[in-house]
Amino acid sequence: MKILCSSDWHLGKKLENKSRIEEQEKVLCEILSVLDREAPDVFIVAGDIYDTAVPTARAEELFYDFASRAGEKTLFAVIAGNHDDALRLSVASPLAKRHNILLFGESYMSVDAENLSANNSGFSFVKDDEKLNVAVLPYPSERMLGLMYGDSYEEKVAQKIQEISIRFEENATNIFVSHLFMSGAESAKSDERELGSAKLLSKSILPDCDFTLLGHVHKPMVVSQSKNAHYSGSLMPYSFDDTTDKRLMMFDTATKTLKDIPITGYKKCVRVFADTYENAMQALDDANDWIELHYTGEPLTMSQIASIRRHGSCVKIVVENKAVLVKEDRKALSGRELFTEFYKKQKKADAPDRLVNAFADYLAKAEEDNHETDKA
Repeated sequence: MKILCSSDWHLGKKLENKSRIEEQEKVLCEILSVLDREAPDVFIVAGDIYDTAVPTARAEELFYDFASRAGEKTLFAVIAGNHDDALRLSVASPLAKRHNILLFGESYMSVDAENLSANNSGFSFVKDDEKLNVAVLPYPSERMLGLMYGDSYEEKVAQKIQEISIRFEENATNIFVSHLFMSGAESAKSDERELGSAKLLSKSILPDCDFTLLGHVHKPMVVSQSKNAHYSGSLMPYSFDDTTDKRLMMFDTATKTLKDIPITGYKKCVRVFADTYENAMQALDDANDWIELHYTGEPLTMSQIASIRRHGSCVKIVVENKAVLVKEDRKALSGRELFTEFYKKQKKADAPDRLVNAFADYLAKAEEDNHETDKA
């Protein structure tokens, strides 16, 4: 059998304030083409389908549209990651299983068919007298593990892995799928390393099986050669620290080998350096990627900074030399822009969107009240 593997889609995730939903749709269409070309028997996604526990309607629509089309081509199995609401993801299981889709979260409806059986611990699939056993562990939160004060998180996870590994059999291909943060992955350049809820686990708790697919770290990497454990990496880069090329992995049960299948339908996240305003704008005009612009030249005026930020390719500007505010330029700035610059000067950080929006709403209300007073 051929098992296609992926993880960390984060549907609905933005890059700063830039929507990536069209890119994500393009990449998922690319994956559908891979399903047609490679004809895998099973396609598994190891968690973080969505970027938030309550995804946007557009993100959910994108996932379910893809899932229904993928289910027509192969057995499609998904587990919940730490960004997903495990219950919300799996609540559609009764309907999903009719479309060759298995959703593993907090609850699950068992499947018992001629060539497929499934329950909360995973699934078994038979094709041409070959049997595949897949043990699944959706992201093990403290609540899901029933962790009490003084309990060891690692010991609880190890116990859970032992419990679900009972599914494994001799004379079958055995695979373990989970969403975990493993030792050795903490140096990976990914925003996942910053998760306060992430628990670093030792490789020794991984089961002995033919292949382990992990999600949670966005950089494709080998976790353990001896246990054939791998992170497939994210669907696309979601930060400027992530410079890795994205891919799917194909596991061949006959040879116990992996093949990388590149993903190309996304924009890269690139840092660009410029020393003049003209060079900065030219670099942005020439870009086909998302740009974090690092400016190293003479001080920019506020209107120049505003022009750079409004450019469609520019996600973020980092001014190495402190900008000089030009008086005549400030008169042309909106209250929102003035507040943003003031906040950054005081806090040495970009103002949160919620705070900027609240200030803008306050200004609009104040202007409306002044207008009513003038009329009176």
